[in-house]
Amino acid sequence: MIKIKDRNLIIEGAERSIGVDGDNLIEIRQFEVTETSLFAFNFKLDTEKSNGEEGIIDLIKTTEDGRIMED
Repeated sequence: MIKIKDRNLIIEGAERSIGVDGDNLIEIRQFEVTETSLFAFNFKLDTEKSNGEEGIIDLIKTTEDGRIMED
C-alpha cells in the first residue's frame, strides 16, 4: 500500500516497481489518503514507460473508516 501523509508519498520497497517492459502480468497498488483536507479531490496517476510514452490513470476512490482508498 502506498500512503499519502502530509502530501508526501510513503512507498515501501516492494511497492516501488509495478512491472517491466514485456511483462503481461497485472500489478495492483492501493493508495491510502488519511488527510481530510484532500478527501474532496479526485486522484489521477501520471505514468511513464521506459520508452518515454506517458499516460494518465484515473484512480477509483472508495471511502472507509475515515480514509480514502484509491485503486
